[in-house]
Amino acid sequence: MPFAVTIHEKGGQPRRQEFDKTEVTIGRVQGNDIILPKQNVSKRHSRIVVKDGKFIIVDLKSTNGTYVNGRKIASPMVIKETDKIYIGDFILSAEPASTGTEASAAAIEPAQKAPPPPPRRPAPPPQRPAAAPKPSSAAPAPRPRTPRPAPAPAPAASAAPERRQPEPAVGQQEIRQNELPTPAADLPSQIVASADEAPVAIYRWLRQYMRANRIESPPTYYIEAGTNKELTEQLVQAAESACNQISGIDARAVAERAAAEALGAGSLGELLGDSSIERIYFNDTDSVWITRGGSSTRSSASFSCNHAMDTAVGRLLSTETVSPYAQGYLSDGSRLHYVSSSAGGPYVTVDRPSRSQVNLEQLTGQNVLSANMAAYLGASIRLGRVILVSSNALDARFEFVSALLAEVESNTRVVSIDSGGRLVKPNDQSVQLTASSGSSLRHALMMRPDYLVVADIACSTPTEALSAMGSTTTGGVLGVSADSPEDAVSRVVKHGAASSNQSEGRLTELAKNRIDIIVQIHAFGDGSHRVTQIMDVDGEMGETFSGFDGFSASGQIPRWYENAISLGHDLSSSIFG
Repeated sequence: MPFAVTIHEKGGQPRRQEFDKTEVTIGRVQGNDIILPKQNVSKRHSRIVVKDGKFIIVDLKSTNGTYVNGRKIASPMVIKETDKIYIGDFILSAEPASTGTEASAAAIEPAQKAPPPPPRRPAPPPQRPAAAPKPSSAAPAPRPRTPRPAPAPAPAASAAPERRQPEPAVGQQEIRQNELPTPAADLPSQIVASADEAPVAIYRWLRQYMRANRIESPPTYYIEAGTNKELTEQLVQAAESACNQISGIDARAVAERAAAEALGAGSLGELLGDSSIERIYFNDTDSVWITRGGSSTRSSASFSCNHAMDTAVGRLLSTETVSPYAQGYLSDGSRLHYVSSSAGGPYVTVDRPSRSQVNLEQLTGQNVLSANMAAYLGASIRLGRVILVSSNALDARFEFVSALLAEVESNTRVVSIDSGGRLVKPNDQSVQLTASSGSSLRHALMMRPDYLVVADIACSTPTEALSAMGSTTTGGVLGVSADSPEDAVSRVVKHGAASSNQSEGRLTELAKNRIDIIVQIHAFGDGSHRVTQIMDVDGEMGETFSGFDGFSASGQIPRWYENAISLGHDLSSSIFG
């Protein structure tokens, strides 16, 4: 849909630009749809995308960041007409374009008006006459004075020129005019390859084509925004015309895949755009499996080569280095793990987020835990115990953490550090931070939580998290990927030692003093999962409940039970066996 962007510059007049396209780029140099010529604006700073009638602002890994209403964005964000976008010294807003032709023309006239020509430089002063030869006498002859030229008159204030922009890089001006850039002379116009070699040959040719024409390779890829459709189509046309002499292939299809890999995340980006897919497995560049509704099927998706897969993963994780291993959370909450070819791959595993709101009672009905376990854990949450949730399955762990938070009292302030929006807020007092850096925990503690949740200890600093639990907070929940309670503590300790100067022995002592309960959840091959152990930690670990062969209690009553009874909690000692 047609839309308009109004640009306000500090100390300047607002200007308005209208567009009849689905996305526009914003940056400092020519080739962008909106040019903001200041040094605190990156060359390619951000992008506005129109999708389903909504405006989405995307930061393109800029140096100084993009802000909406004063808050820095870390992922694509839907904006309203009243929102203010801050980029360097500029404030922008987006809205649907006005329907009146005259009003639109008047609004955008300042932005399209050509700058006046620069003033002529003043004429250079006349050359000094050559000095006369020295006479034989000792007294030097006087040197004639050269009259100074009259200063050139200053141009009138009204004719002061606007600052001229640098010339656009080769290829960028043509792209702005929706024409294909002209390839460099040393780039072959036709690709010579067999049908089997075509995918990788076309991908390599297209990357050379982009370098020859100075078309920048995007550093990031956001699932919600996708790639620049106009630029993608231009590259597809270029690649398709260059492979016309290759027989036995669908030139258009191969060119589309090469363009998707050159600008975005290739076939992985297409699969991530399908919300019905629960898991994605790349067991090689051309061996892909997807899971829908708990059932796995083979996909026809593929990458042209290892380099294309490396590049796609780097863009999704916003990192330049993906070898030999890489992992992280994507903008939609999916967790991606990558093994490059240097470590035996390439392999990609993607787990999609599950955000269903459940409670312990519902999980009891699904045979995930027993009623006695649920009663025990519910009382533990209300008493401010610190619980470590460990599981060999990501979805099972996040589901259980959400179920525990459903037991929190409505007036309890909960601050969660969440890896991509997987948790469900338990009440209106709850806030969530994205685990984007090691500083997330410090900012979470500044928000004065009664209850602190670190859903994935690998995305935080375990030492600071453990120190905060039970001291600056009333209680909390930690999450870790592990196969047993002992393995869970070991992983927390090792990760803490790697991110701090403390010894593993000191951290083991800290963990056992701060953590009150460990819940171990095991996912089975048939897709089910169950609580297999609940350990009470009081300096040492002791099993309170077991769920390996049916649910049972050990008979061990934790020390805090009498305190719970004195505080009025309805918790019968019979649940412990």
